[in-house]
Amino acid sequence: MINKIARSILAIATCSFVVSCSCLSGQFSYTPPPSAHFSPSLYERIYPYPLEQIWDASIDYIADSFFVIDHVIKDSKIINLSFGVDRPEKYLDCGTTESWVSGIFEKKRLYSFPTSSKYPRYEINKDGSLVCVERNVNLNGKINIFFTEINKNKTKIRVKTRYILQYKAKDYLDCKQLLTSDTITVSATTGEQSTYRDITVCQPTHLLESGLLNGIEKKIRKTQGGMVSLIE
Repeated sequence: MINKIARSILAIATCSFVVSCSCLSGQFSYTPPPSAHFSPSLYERIYPYPLEQIWDASIDYIADSFFVIDHVIKDSKIINLSFGVDRPEKYLDCGTTESWVSGIFEKKRLYSFPTSSKYPRYEINKDGSLVCVERNVNLNGKINIFFTEINKNKTKIRVKTRYILQYKAKDYLDCKQLLTSDTITVSATTGEQSTYRDITVCQPTHLLESGLLNGIEKKIRKTQGGMVSLIE
């Protein structure tokens, strides 16, 4: 029994005095989102109604939404919007970040979260040293809505979004001493995947585009007595 206690004390002393990094183990990994084929129905739709009727219903809906109207170009039938959201991961999928760390006689601490989460906090093993990471993630962007008159009773709406994701990251040695502070900007576009530094992959979930179109449809439904017919 005494020998076991002595060995434990010796292990702790050796770990603390000789090489502190040998006490910490861990692994960090990043998994990009799966490649996807984005159906145009996620961001464009055709309605069997005149352009002016669709245009007016769209303006009415947007005016009551959280979107900010930047420009309304009626001659060109284009509406420019701005937006900011509280849950970036809901609208932009940048894969999954995972990390685990464990010290001597400590339980393994596990972290797994969407990479575009708003306020992720986690630990990593960096060359044997414990590093705490803090991120502040903001998602803003610009939207263009295009209205096309196919004929006098048929109108097409297409939504094109540019997403701007900004990471503000800080790394702390032993969760105390600031090591690095950096700001990273990642952009993505409707219907496309984008890659940052050949590592981070981001792609829209298209909940923003489809939600905008769904809201416009509800407004059209009111003007049509509850009936809306989509043309595929």
